[in-house]
Amino acid sequence: MPFHTHLLHNLMGRMLFLGAQLLFNILFIRLLGPHGNGQLALLTTNAALLVLIVGQGMDAALVYDIARQRQTRASRMRYLYSLFWMQALIICVFSLLFQYFTGYSYFGFTNSWGLVYAVTLLLNNYGVALWNGEKRFRVVYEVLILIYVCAFLLLGVMYLLGKHLSETALLKFYVGMSISSGVGLVGKYLYSYRTDLHFTLIPVSVFQKEWLRFGQLVFWANLFQYLAYRMDIWMVAAFLDKNQLGVYALAEKIIQTLWMVPSSLATVVFAYADRTEDPSWLAQFQTLLRIVIGCFVVADGLLFLSGHYLITRFWGKAFQDSVIPLWILLPGASLFVLNILLAAYFAARNKLQFNLVNAALCCIVILLCDLWWIPKNGITGAAWASSLGYGISGVCACMLFLRMHHLSWRTLFRGHPGEVRRLFQYLLR
Repeated sequence: MPFHTHLLHNLMGRMLFLGAQLLFNILFIRLLGPHGNGQLALLTTNAALLVLIVGQGMDAALVYDIARQRQTRASRMRYLYSLFWMQALIICVFSLLFQYFTGYSYFGFTNSWGLVYAVTLLLNNYGVALWNGEKRFRVVYEVLILIYVCAFLLLGVMYLLGKHLSETALLKFYVGMSISSGVGLVGKYLYSYRTDLHFTLIPVSVFQKEWLRFGQLVFWANLFQYLAYRMDIWMVAAFLDKNQLGVYALAEKIIQTLWMVPSSLATVVFAYADRTEDPSWLAQFQTLLRIVIGCFVVADGLLFLSGHYLITRFWGKAFQDSVIPLWILLPGASLFVLNILLAAYFAARNKLQFNLVNAALCCIVILLCDLWWIPKNGITGAAWASSLGYGISGVCACMLFLRMHHLSWRTLFRGHPGEVRRLFQYLLR
């Protein structure tokens, strides 16, 4: 399929997935309550950090390798098989040693369930990377939407029947969803390409140097970026309590849900690493930047006006204190959309050092401001720190892009008559 078809399919899939995820989150977080949501935020944040560190950017290297068609599916899967089991073993050893020496579970939850969640999260990352590299983005959404819809229906039926689950049971239910998505994505890939995957299960002894080089730069950029947008979770947990953490985590989750749309588009951009030198493709990308930013400005304005009603109506009055942090996060989150799209573009151009510097700057700003503002202002201080860091990151990414192509701010953000109409004609042709 051409670029515009992949872009359209991915956007439509992401919107459907957002709807399914939103329905599930409304019911699931309402059942968890503020304390349970705080526990969930710690579980997912700590597990994702561990997977990010152990993963070393190999999922991005996998997409890059598939896009460039450097080796056969069989040899690639044999290497990936070896890599996954080595990384899963490291996750297990670390979590066991952490609990042995500290007496606490690293995941802030039952160690065995947290361990299963982390390993399946790693498997899920590779499953998504496999399908994205093949440019079959729709498969990812088909699997994930099915899981979220089934989970929503199951919880909904139990809720209507009055069978309320405990906080621990709900968290285990969430881990079960992670298992389903990881196994589903990888299993479907193995089945779909079974005729091309005649490879031995004996692990390889030599790792791909190209994967390691590319993955290392991606890893450091992703690590700093992850620390930047999850730093507030740890800081709120350290300075405040889990009830306030759960309230703040809802505002963050709403923002990150909005980011899924540009993240979806960024996935397509990165998968087209072989087209970034094409001037016509670059022009389409600039048009996409302008329109996505314009849409986010409108969406954030609507969310600012309706945020209080939506939160109290769908998540309940227990989460009404999430409204002010949400309002504060909106401006920075809108600018951060630039960073999401441009980071994928820089990676596709193999300019990963841009992402590394920008992510480190964002992380440092948020860390320093969190330490300064959270003890004084609580969750509103955390929101101001994150919004400032996100905004700086978006502006810096934009400056790097403009400097790379010798463009002016006016050229990038000044739209042209009929641009939106032409883009939709391009997508729907």
